[in-house]
Amino acid sequence: MENVTFDYKFYRIPKRFFKEDMFRDMTNAAKVLYGILLDRKCLSDSNGDAWRDEYGITYIIFTIEEIMNLMNLGNKKVNKMFKELEEHGLIYRRH
Repeated sequence: MENVTFDYKFYRIPKRFFKEDMFRDMTNAAKVLYGILLDRKCLSDSNGDAWRDEYGITYIIFTIEEIMNLMNLGNKKVNKMFKELEEHGLIYRRH
């Protein structure tokens, strides 16, 4: 095998999703989506106040279509996962 460069970038998923009972009913797909959203939030955080709303809360812009393409899923599935995250109080969406 020739010189192969591995990309060690990864998404972080909180361990509590797998340990705490309150997250037992959440699908693994929704947990992965949260890791992807968390990664995007970290990028917004690194850009400072430009990505904070009037309350000082960091926001991200990530369209349903972008998530569908990234995760290779349909619109209904992605929206179902967003609903799970909202029901668990993990995200707040504004349109």
